[in-house]
Amino acid sequence: MNFKKILIITSIITFPILFGQFTYKKSAGAHPGSTGAPGDNTCAKSGCHVGTPVTYNDTAVNKLIFSQLDSTYLPGQTYTITVRTYNPPVQRFGFEFQAIADATSLEAGTVVVTDVIRTHEVTHMVGSDFRTSVTHNTVSTPEISPGFNEWTFDWTAPATNVGDITFYYATNSTNNNNASSGDKIFCNTFRIKISPLFSINELVDVQNSNAFYDGETNQIIFNYFLKSDKKVSINVFDSFGREVYKQKNKSKNAGQQKDELSLKNQMSPGVYYVNLSIDNKSFSKKIIIK
Repeated sequence: MNFKKILIITSIITFPILFGQFTYKKSAGAHPGSTGAPGDNTCAKSGCHVGTPVTYNDTAVNKLIFSQLDSTYLPGQTYTITVRTYNPPVQRFGFEFQAIADATSLEAGTVVVTDVIRTHEVTHMVGSDFRTSVTHNTVSTPEISPGFNEWTFDWTAPATNVGDITFYYATNSTNNNNASSGDKIFCNTFRIKISPLFSINELVDVQNSNAFYDGETNQIIFNYFLKSDKKVSINVFDSFGREVYKQKNKSKNAGQQKDELSLKNQMSPGVYYVNLSIDNKSFSKKIIIK
């Protein structure tokens, strides 16, 4: 009799401990492959929020911002992506992001975690396709402002032209009850295309170019390799698309270039884009000033 009582008491004490660990893991990131991408599930089918209704394509609730304003990409280039969600009076949110090539339904490019405090990578297999997506950390689930949250990371385009690429992303508006019930899942997509200026690679070595800001001289140093004699234009824009530097049609000989762009005003902290144009073709390099 006493032995039976001990078993019953042990079961009652152990269950809430295990349950607490289970719910914590869900707040620490989405299940891998829960964006609704080809071959994947959604959060409502992946084992965490089974049976939860899913809303698709509601940009008023979740939205993706791609740093290339015309929604195009150049092979090998890195872009900044922000996933935003707004759904008051919700106070806690989660997300997951995945990039897939339309033509092959395979992972496209490489996600790059830039904020390890708020985000991390998760991986899974779909057939023989090894996929890496980005999701939230527990610390980044509370709202930033009433009913609002966002996560930012980088994505590097494939080294070759793979055609159209679709970003699949999902956000979870939770009811903050420390369980998988009663939450609301929102799935969305964002498509990008190969840049019509892709042939710029025939004129300049895009992949091996770089730009950085020298605060002591108030100059942007821009290094690139020109494949033939050309006239080159360089413009610098801030993250709002405002031009902060302009250099028009300067003749250059083929070979390694190092342009020192002297700026009129000291650069404020933020993200900037150095844009090089040749024969009506162009590409951009991102610089971050902290």
